[in-house]
Amino acid sequence: MGFTNEQIKAIEESGKNIIVSAGAGSGKTAVLTERVLNKIKNGIHINQILVLTFTRAAANEMKDRIREKLLSNKEYNKELSLIDSAYITTFDSFSLSILKKYHYYLNLPKDISISEEAIINIEKNKILDSIFDKYYLINDNRFNDLINNFCVKDDKDIKKLILEIGNKLELKININKYLDNIINNYNSIYIDKILEEYKELFKEKILDIEDILNEISYVVDSEYYDKLINSLSNNFWEVNNILVKLPNLPKGSSEEVKKLKEELKRKIDNIYKYNIYGNREEIINNIYESKKYVSLIIDILKEYFNKLELYKFNNLIFSFQDIAKL
Repeated sequence: MGFTNEQIKAIEESGKNIIVSAGAGSGKTAVLTERVLNKIKNGIHINQILVLTFTRAAANEMKDRIREKLLSNKEYNKELSLIDSAYITTFDSFSLSILKKYHYYLNLPKDISISEEAIINIEKNKILDSIFDKYYLINDNRFNDLINNFCVKDDKDIKKLILEIGNKLELKININKYLDNIINNYNSIYIDKILEEYKELFKEKILDIEDILNEISYVVDSEYYDKLINSLSNNFWEVNNILVKLPNLPKGSSEEVKKLKEELKRKIDNIYKYNIYGNREEIINNIYESKKYVSLIIDILKEYFNKLELYKFNNLIFSFQDIAKL
């Protein structure tokens, strides 16, 4: 097949790290296969090249394509005998092989394995359930307030949220230190930073609305545009939570105008999500009030991770995230 100049560069570039970004169906596998062959042509044996993919299917396809290319040229018969032992595999399989080979450096047993995600997820739920059961018994005021204020029928949503946070934290090298830093940051400097970020975010939302208004001004008459502007009172632009009722469009308005008005309404509705916290003093009080909930969730997460690590070690199973951290 013919390659573009960019693809040829990706195939032949050498002596430095390169990143190739390409969409689906753009020939990434073909380019990588050709890059491997180019290395072989330059005297590097196939079993001296490391090729990693995200799935077994992709790794097998890559190996088959390279084998087909080698079969078409008798000069590469020796390489054919080496391809089955070549490092063309998945990221997690390769990482696990390295971990097993050098397990003694990490004080780990040799017979560790990568766990099925479904099994780990079941255990995560069990661990979190046991932690919640404990808190129901010890009568922690923070926990009681959390359940009373944020749960309606059951605690499923709170548990789901904590599990989602836990999943995002798993790639952190030192989770406990990271969690400690969060609670230690509850000070005036931290709050000022949050408020500034909130202010900038709100400004961006307001600018979005102004952009839509600008588009509308070109496709409606001045009378309707004035009504529209008047409906967005000064109070709205000053970030007060005031409901806005947009004026009805004139009869016979075009589809373009209707779509722009719908987009304007959507953006106004969306901005209320960022406009429910009141004035600065109320926001600061809410942040300090949330500290007890944050400290509780941090305590729960610490216990959750300690139990999860103990479970993994006792059962000699690790996730790919664990191996990546090691």
